[in-house]
Amino acid sequence: NGLVGVNVMHALQDYKEHVITAASAGADIIVCGAGLANDLPELVKGTSALIAPIVSSRKAADVITKMWSRHYDRLPDLIVIEGPLAGGHLGFRREALDDIGHMDFDSEIRSIIEFVRSVEKNSAHHIPVFAAGGISDRTSADHAFSLGADGIQVATRFVATAECDAADSY
Repeated sequence: NGLVGVNVMHALQDYKEHVITAASAGADIIVCGAGLANDLPELVKGTSALIAPIVSSRKAADVITKMWSRHYDRLPDLIVIEGPLAGGHLGFRREALDDIGHMDFDSEIRSIIEFVRSVEKNSAHHIPVFAAGGISDRTSADHAFSLGADGIQVATRFVATAECDAADSY
């Protein structure tokens, strides 16, 4: 009796169809990244699917929460923060990624969590925040929790498992 989660990239050409199909099929939660999913609440309307945007900055979290609140009277059910070590489509400039060893993303994570907690106070709606990117062992997981994350998202470590649909040659 686990939850069924679906990760959808907003940048996909058929993003809307993916979200509508997943929500209609009974997905418990839809996590959406690779762009600001401003219309995600509309796409899951009438279903019980929870929705979670992926953000990489406080500004993105602010834009999403304000837009969803204003246009759909809804807040995210969960927020995933993807740092510069996360795979996939990130909200970082190439120059920043080239200098990743010197990047301090911890302060951005704390800032996003602080923002989310302020939204919670004004709405009486708890929004769990998950950290993602570069979490590969207990030490990195504990570090994410020490920054205030409620949970973590670990993906890359599972690419080579039988359950993943990546090519066997990977």
